[in-house]
Order: sequence, then structure tokens, then C-alpha cells
Amino acid sequence: MHAPRTLRLLLIVGLLLAVAIPGSLALARTNAAPDQAPLPTQAEPPKAIELIPQDDVDEGKTPDGVYGSQFAPYQPLDQAFQAEVEPNNTAATATALASNDGVVWGAVFPNGDLDYFSFTANAGDRIYAAVMTSFSSNGSTDSVLSLFASDGTTVVETDDNDGSLGSSSSTIAGANIVSSGAYFLQVKHFSATNHLRPYHLHVRVQSGSPTAEVEPNDTPGTANALPAFGWMTGTTSSATDADWFSLALNAGDTIYASLDLDPTRDNTQWNGSLGIGLFSNYYLTVNDASVGSATNPLSEAHFMTVRETGTYYIWVGVPAGGTTFGDYNLSVSVHPAAPETCTTYTSTDVPQTLGPGATTASSTITVPGNPRIADLNVTVELTHTVMTELDVTLMAPGGNEVGLFTDVGQSTAGVFVTMTTTLDDEAAIPIAVYLLQPGPAFEPENVYRLDWFDGQDAGGAWTLKLTDDTANTNGGTLLGWSMRVCEPTPPPVCPGGTTPVTVYSSDFEATDGGFTHSGTADTWAWGSPTAAPINTCNGGVNCWKTNLTGLYNVSSNQDLVSPNISLAGLVGPVVVTWSQKYQIESASFDHAYVDFREVGGANPSRLWEWYGATMTTGVGAVTVQESAGWGTRQRDLSSYAGQNTELVFHLDGDSSIQYAGLAVDDVSVTACQPAGATFTPTVTPTVTPTPTDTPTPTNTPTATPVPAGFTCSTPNVAIPDNNPTGVSDTLNVGSTGTLNDVNVFVRATHTWVGDTSFSVTHNATSVTVVDRPGVPASTFGCSGDNITATLDDEAATPVENECAASVPTINGTFIPNNALSAFDGMDQSGAWTITAVDAAGGDTGVLVEWCVQTETSVPPTATPTDTATPEPATATPTDTATPEPATATPTDTATPEPATATPTDTATPEPLTATPTDTATPVPPTATPTATNTPTPIVGVIPPAPPVCTASTLDFANSTAVTIPTGPGGNLVHADCGWRSAVSVGPQPEHPHQSHIERPT
Repeated sequence: MHAPRTLRLLLIVGLLLAVAIPGSLALARTNAAPDQAPLPTQAEPPKAIELIPQDDVDEGKTPDGVYGSQFAPYQPLDQAFQAEVEPNNTAATATALASNDGVVWGAVFPNGDLDYFSFTANAGDRIYAAVMTSFSSNGSTDSVLSLFASDGTTVVETDDNDGSLGSSSSTIAGANIVSSGAYFLQVKHFSATNHLRPYHLHVRVQSGSPTAEVEPNDTPGTANALPAFGWMTGTTSSATDADWFSLALNAGDTIYASLDLDPTRDNTQWNGSLGIGLFSNYYLTVNDASVGSATNPLSEAHFMTVRETGTYYIWVGVPAGGTTFGDYNLSVSVHPAAPETCTTYTSTDVPQTLGPGATTASSTITVPGNPRIADLNVTVELTHTVMTELDVTLMAPGGNEVGLFTDVGQSTAGVFVTMTTTLDDEAAIPIAVYLLQPGPAFEPENVYRLDWFDGQDAGGAWTLKLTDDTANTNGGTLLGWSMRVCEPTPPPVCPGGTTPVTVYSSDFEATDGGFTHSGTADTWAWGSPTAAPINTCNGGVNCWKTNLTGLYNVSSNQDLVSPNISLAGLVGPVVVTWSQKYQIESASFDHAYVDFREVGGANPSRLWEWYGATMTTGVGAVTVQESAGWGTRQRDLSSYAGQNTELVFHLDGDSSIQYAGLAVDDVSVTACQPAGATFTPTVTPTVTPTPTDTPTPTNTPTATPVPAGFTCSTPNVAIPDNNPTGVSDTLNVGSTGTLNDVNVFVRATHTWVGDTSFSVTHNATSVTVVDRPGVPASTFGCSGDNITATLDDEAATPVENECAASVPTINGTFIPNNALSAFDGMDQSGAWTITAVDAAGGDTGVLVEWCVQTETSVPPTATPTDTATPEPATATPTDTATPEPATATPTDTATPEPATATPTDTATPEPLTATPTDTATPVPPTATPTATNTPTPIVGVIPPAPPVCTASTLDFANSTAVTIPTGPGGNLVHADCGWRSAVSVGPQPEHPHQSHIERPT
């Protein structure tokens, strides 16, 4: 607005004085942030950078079922987040806001979740609230924000899509409170079948009156200083008028700026824009072109975390091409970073050349000691001619690799060639939303999380990997990088008059810790994991994992439950500690959590829950199998003191795409014992040595099928509309082997599936697996949305004929348009490429994820069977005994059974008097063993029918006789009943498939 004449004269005098006193301008320069250019002159005004256009596109597959829990997740509090606390799906159970000027970390999860928050306000207060959804791991960002009156049902204001971060997010600015009392904010997803994982809810209650702007304030040099309470009122008088406001910020501060574009609530509204800067003489703007109404006044919301201490600016103006202008109220909140105990480690392994050409550069940082990570931030400084050619990951000393960003920034050569940023899960917005990268701190890209490193020991060599994924002449330089490692606060200590006690503890080395497991398609197992990326335990060699040798099962729903942990007679603090490592598909499809509860399921508390995206990333032509590291976590659960409790680790999955799953190690529970009280700790099972014999291999060379597995890529790339070239993505299969069978999984969004085709190429052979479903049977093909399909030659239904009314319209396993057997006989290793083509205009989509599933043969090898030679009663086995819990299911070695057992494998039982001299594994004393051995399959060998034996003894090579029980009719019980021996005498005619059983006498 233009100031009154008298005020303008005073301003002129003030400006003359400023010119006459050079120190005033020098002071302004001194206060400028170090990464900013000097205050711009009229010859070079600051430049606006608009948001990259965003779509509310989820992962292309409808989330199935209602999973998850009503209990609050744990989040690090770097931005001083308040955590949402479930259940809060009604006004009566609303999470109370800790402050009338704060920010909440929340999640709309599972499907249909509603989140309510309560606060108090006085008559005349104005409410500013906004939802930042750009970091949601599923890419779906459409929120609805509503303000309810004290009755919890009367709507004061609501907004669907005035926000810009992300697309169709929500903001309310300047809602008027007419009477004092309690009020409620509700956050939900626009769709009852989708999620926000996570969102940030910013809230500011402004009291009193805003300060009027003072013209001229059309440049940063004439900016009005924001008052301490951050509330201004002003007017833009033309489409070219702009107002600037300044504020001093500390490194790590986060700004929440909210612009009310109808402050008088007279339905006179205009399309305003809001910017924050300066960063290398640029300010970053937001503008949403929504149309307001009397019940939904227009507003804008902006968020930014700054890296450097200095002076920053808020800009209010008209967007490029805008024609409307008017009055506004501006509210600005500053959220300081939470205090933490942190150390920054800086790489000396720089500079590193990036490109040109498709190459990977690496740089390391060695962290001394073993600080445990509570929060990790990464700062990167680099240049590149074309930023979108870079894929950047971080690998921890433990080998777990996590993406930071891929293909962000400017794709035009020579434009915005510098990146200087800090990546922080608790920053205001993710890195991918602006083309300009120097200056602010950002969250990683929305599908990556630095908290996958939380709880790990940071000691050792960390590696930053930077891949230039395009073979051309563009290149750049890694100039420097550093890591800030923040350590957890010490656990709470016992109060005076009490002593700490360990209620339960197991490192799972000698026993399974008394844990039990159950559920549908349950694969929980105790032992040594062998399948990457989870092929170690946190400490030692044994732990629990959902399948020690591979992936969790399809359509599983499985729980691992601790023994009862009695807290009777104890007081807080009660501290639960455990270590975990995981690799899981997107939480849209697969789910995992950790609960602490009373025995039987009452009163559960959620200690951790999986909210992330699928843990793979494409780096150039390679698919990186991401995973969390082995992280130790602690929670204070003092409210359970005096109760009988248990710990639950849960995982479930949908009908397609599985990963390594969840592994658990080193569980303990501690509490405090009052003076004079008695306490009995939870006892883990004692051990009984049980020898396990080493079988002699059957030397029958045969080809052995390699278990099928998925190699996946998640390109998340747009399919060009009506373009015969389409878009391609490549993944690499590293292992060799001759292909017996190939299946292909495709997940894509598209609003007319009949437009699309998908072809897979390997070793110069190309197979079109989906070819415009419904064409040529109809002119335009299937009109349904989205495809989530496994293409399998052995399926029952052709994909060509599929077009369901549901979404995805193609969902399941189908016969491809062309046979994948074209790849049979090839070596599986090397590059596999998918090409997605949209053959008609008007509808668009995204190639979200695709996978190759292969089955191969390996060269013939001698395969041991799981039968053993009977041992005499006095024999002392000299083999290596493998300790097994009685409930274990052995695979390749036979386990001695009590004489009363009814075995089902092909071994002969050892006498119960055998005395092992090796190291044995404990069997919990209360278990009832049952032999359930599964021999290794030997392709091409069909065992003959067992012979009828009439003798009651077997003579061994060492001339020791063993009496064998006889079966019905006086016949000798055949070796398949489960008796075993360590004596090996070679193959016999009666048992060509059992090389270590001697012929009966």
C-alpha cells in the first residue's frame, strides 16, 4: 500500500539520514546471511523461483485393508516437533497442542484415519494453520484441514487445496474466533483409501492486532522489520507492487509464513504469492491458483529451514501473470531447532570428479569411536552442469545404503549448477520441490529417510556415492561434504530409594529367548540370517528374522511375541530396549510395527511403525537394495509398572512383492525395585545339549533350481503422453545362472490403461508383456485406471482381457501378451530394460515400479541328504552339534528325538544314551519335539519304495549291534522313521537315495 503523505515525508528524511550515516547500510550488510549475495541493487533485483509443478500421484496401487495402529509413532525432534498421539480420531480424543505456536509431526494412517488436535483461543484471536505434505512417502499429498468450534462439530472454516507444499495440501489463514473456549483442528486425506505419511501441521494463534506495513518496502533494502510476534497487515496496490519484510534467524530455524488474502472476511479476495529468501539473490515462492469463497477464503502457506545464521526476507506480491491485488494479513512463526548433543564430521576425501559420462564417484568420512545415532544430517557442496544427472546415496559402515536424492534440480545445461544444502529429515520441505538447490536445508527426497540410520553405531567409514547416470559430456565436482551425528539422551535413572533391575534380557545367542511366533504364512525364525541385505545380527551370530534365508511370504500376517515380562512390584522408569534392521515394501502395501502391551493384548502402545516407501532405489542402471541399519532403540514405558507385559514384533504383506523383512536382536526390559521389595526376573529357557549329526552327501550330480527372487526398480517416471518412444528404465541382475523361468511385475498409474504397453528387453531379446489391453477388441481399449500386475506364462488369465471396475483395473497375476519363455536358456545376469509407451493422447500416467523374477539352474553339485547312520548306545559322536530349540524345523541335518517321538524324516534314531563331546544347542525344557526335517530336493532322483525288512538288528562296520524296534507284522521299522547314526558305510542296493544306511542282516 502507499503510506500517507506525512509518513512518506518522514520516510524520506529517514532515508536521507541513512545515506548520510554509512554505518547504517554497513550494518545491514554485516547482518546478511553468509550464503547470500550482498543486498541487491536496482540493477540486479532479487529473482523469484517458483515451485516445480507437482501432482498428487500416489504409488499406483490402492492400499489394501486397514492396518496399523492407533498409537503414536516415535520421531526425532530436530525441528522440535510435537508428536501426534493416537487414538485421536474424534474431538473427544484429540491430541492437545503443547503450544499455540508450534508444529506437529503426524500421519494419516491407516485408511480413513482422522486426526484431531485441540487448543484454546480467546474471542478476537485469529487462527493460522497449514499442512505440509510434500514429504509423504507414497507421493500422495491431498489433505483436508478443518477448524471446528468448541462443540467439535460446527465448522468454522475448512480448506482442501489452498496449499502448495505439496499439491492439494491445505491451509487456513486468519480464521476469526468469536468466543473464548476450546477449538479443534482436523487433518485427513481427501481420499478415505489413502495416506499422508507423514504430514507437518503448523499452527499459530495470533492475539491482539497486526502491525501495519510501512511503505516504501518494495525491495529487500527497504524491508520492514517483522515485529517479535510476527504479524503484519498490508496492501498491494497494483499487480507490480510487492512488500518485503526482514527477520533475523539462527542456523536451523524453520519459518512458517501464512498469508491471509481476505483478512476482513468480506469475500473480496485476490490471488497472492508468498516468498522466502534470499538464497544466492533468489527468493523461493509459492502460489496456489485456487478460487476462494466466503466459507473458504484464499490463503497461502510457506515453510523453510535455513542453514546459516543471518537476515532473511519474506516477500508478498502478485504471481507472474497475476492481475488481482488487495489487502492481506501476514503471520510468520519461527521454530528453533531442538537442542541436541551433536558432532560434525567433515570429509577430507575431496574434491572428487563427477562425470562426465556414466560414472560413480565416492568419498569417505571416518567417524572415530562408536557414537550412537539419534539423528543424522548430511551437508553436500557440489557443482554439476546438469543437476538431474546425479543419483546420490550414503552407505554406513555396516553396509546399509540409503538414497538421498536422484535427478533433482535443473535439467537445462548450465543453469543452477551449484548445490550447497543440508539434508535433514526434520527440515521444513523436501529437496525436490525447487530447481534451485543452494541455500536452505531440505529433507531428502520423499522416498528416502535418514532415520533409517537411527540407532546405529556411527563409528567407522561412511561412503557418499554420487553417480552421473548419463553418458554425455556433462560433469561436475564434489567440493565437500560432512555429517552431523546427534546422540540420544541418556535413559532415565531410578529415583532415590530404588535400585535398577533387569526384568528381562536376551541376546538370542544360546537360546531363542522364549519368544514365540504365529500367524498366516509365518516365516519368523531364530538363527543366523544369510540373505542380503539382512545377513548379520546386531551382536553375535543369532537373532530373530522373518525368514533367515530369504524374503517374507506373500499375504503374510505374522507376530513374534516375547515371553511374559512381569513388572509386578516395580516402579518406573521402565525402559524397553531392542535392536532391529529392516527392508520392507511401501507401507501402502506391507506393514510392520513394534508394540508393548499387557499380556493378552490389552492397552498396547506403539513403539515403532513403518511408514516409508519401498526400500530400493535406482542408481543409474543399478537397483540398490536399501535397508535400515542395525539400530538400537529405547522407549520409556513407565505407565506399565506393576503389570504383566509382553513385546510384539509384527509384519504383514500383500499378495505381491516381498523384501528381506524385519530382524530383531538384543531385547531387554529394565525397571526400578523399591527398597525392601522382592523381585523375580523373567527367566529365559535353560539349555539341554542336543547333538546334530553331519550327513554324508549323496554324490548324484543334478541341476538344483535356484529359489525365485525379485530384482526391482522404482523409477517413478512419467510416461510421455501419445509418444511411441515412451520411457525406459534399466535394472541389473548381478548373479549368473541359466534361466528356466521369468516373471515380470509392473506397477503403473494411468487414467486409461488401454493406451499403454510395456516391453521388457534382455540380451537383445524384447518381449511385449502388456500391449494396449482391450485393443483391438475395442478401438480404445480398457478405460480403467492403473495396473499392478505380475506377468507369468503359467498364469490362468490373459492380461489382454482384464479390465475390472475397481482400481487398479488390472490387479493380479496374468498371462502376458507375449511369452516370457523367449528368455529361457539365457544367462540372467546383466541389464534388463522395461519400456513403457502411451499410444494415445488425453490420458497420462507414471511408471512407478517394476521387477524381474527369475528362476535359474546352477551347475550340478553333490547334494547332501538329511539321513544319518545309526549310532550304538555307547557311541560318542565327534561331529559338530548344532544347538536347536525343540520347536525348530531343521533343514539339512537330522536331530535326535526322544524315544516316544513319531518321526517323519528319513533318519534312524540315536540311542538316548549317546554322550556328545561337541558344543550343543539348548532345547527349552517345556517343548515337545517333533521331527519335521525337509530334505534338500534332488531333481531327477525318485526314491524307490522302502524295502520290507525282517531282521530286528543291524550290523555296523564296527561290529556293534543295535536292536531296532519292529513295526506291524514283525517287519523292521524302516530307516525313514527317523533313526540316525554317525556311521557311514557307503551306498547300498536297497537304499540308493540314502548313502549311509547299511543293508539289514
